[in-house]
Amino acid sequence: MKKISSLLVLLISFFPLMVASPQVNTRHSNSEGLLDHLVGTWNMEGSVEGKPVRYSFEAGRVLHDELVHMYMKDLAVPSPYEADVYIGYDTTRSCYVTFWLDSFGVDSTFAVLGYGHQKGDTLVILFSFPKEPFRDTFTYDSKRDAWRFLLEDGNLQGTWKTFADYELTRKSR
Repeated sequence: MKKISSLLVLLISFFPLMVASPQVNTRHSNSEGLLDHLVGTWNMEGSVEGKPVRYSFEAGRVLHDELVHMYMKDLAVPSPYEADVYIGYDTTRSCYVTFWLDSFGVDSTFAVLGYGHQKGDTLVILFSFPKEPFRDTFTYDSKRDAWRFLLEDGNLQGTWKTFADYELTRKSR
């Protein structure tokens, strides 16, 4: 009985500390601010290789709020394109890590990982494919609460050309 009451006293003593101790937030403060503006449901319109496109787009926090999951799907029927994208901040490397998975399929000859950095309201992510780099530039316009996604093909000489250019406007609540 003495052991049980000692254990009870110990638990009661530490209970306030367990309840009051703050939860550790491993999210990078800048990523939390910028990427949180992306959370929600959006209209996504623009062009891919010069042709007009319209997508449905949703983003939300997942996996203990460590990553932002973006889901986009072409509104054409049947839909020619669909993607799941995950973005998070790697505190060890001090950079963003992006996993881009889409209906183009998986080819082991290239990486589906991109690494990037934030400057102000712009996040630039570079995918280092073997034959040519690919760059995503996500820019948030806080005055309009809108985003621009510019996706570019690069070459080994360092020049870039637009692959896709989208504008995201928030859907009415």
